[in-house]
Amino acid sequence: MDINGLKTLAEMREEVWRRIDVLRPVNGMYTTTDNVLAPGVMGGEKPGDTVLSPTIALHAHNVTKEDLDMYLNTNLNKRFIDVMQEDMHHFEDTTYIDVKEDVHEYRLPVDLAVLRYVGWIPSGTTSTLTPALDYNILVYEDDPAGRQIDSNGYPTYTRRLDKIRLNAVPSTDQTRGIKIGYVKWIYPLLAEGQKIESLVARPMQELIILDTVVDVLRDKMKLDPTAVLLEVEEWLERLIIAAGQAHTPPVVQWNVDPKYRVSRRRQT
Repeated sequence: MDINGLKTLAEMREEVWRRIDVLRPVNGMYTTTDNVLAPGVMGGEKPGDTVLSPTIALHAHNVTKEDLDMYLNTNLNKRFIDVMQEDMHHFEDTTYIDVKEDVHEYRLPVDLAVLRYVGWIPSGTTSTLTPALDYNILVYEDDPAGRQIDSNGYPTYTRRLDKIRLNAVPSTDQTRGIKIGYVKWIYPLLAEGQKIESLVARPMQELIILDTVVDVLRDKMKLDPTAVLLEVEEWLERLIIAAGQAHTPPVVQWNVDPKYRVSRRRQT
């Protein structure tokens, strides 16, 4: 865990087992096996060692590393949507696409969750260092054979699956000619040292760990997860509060002592 309290994928996996161990009432013996995360084994034991642990751990022998990674990432996506519903700005990003002469269709980013904005620079304009305000708004037109220009004079585009189609034919190549503003999917946890990337990563991390504990208890060990579900509700409330406040602009109040105020006199 780093100084910000963020855990790696491997540490989150271990935390799931620690939380489950707390809930086990009886001690017993079991033997570890290859590719199986034996409850209570945090890295010191080797496959084949006999380890002291609750007998209920016998029911969890079919919980593999891959199972926990699947649960953690499923819950990561679930909580990503909770945060996105509260405030999309948490995962907002911008990318640019080079426009090619006479090419209508362009592929959207692979990590796109919600398309928020499409802009383009008219042909013949230098765009490499162009400010964002120089991009014209592209208006969505749901008819693929629709108007090139809408009633307000804006150029139009259509969308089909993971592509957008410019309804006006580009007359020249244009570097960074299309600007895409979008909400991106959160990165899945794939590498052992990977951490959640978000402004609200701390509460999201705690909630994902608890979600995974619930999944293992209920689906794999056939135990009642009610006690953990109460914690889930508490952390979900914290996550929603954090997500709603993270992008709130600060309010600065400036109280000036009257004796320091400068009076303006009309010059005659």
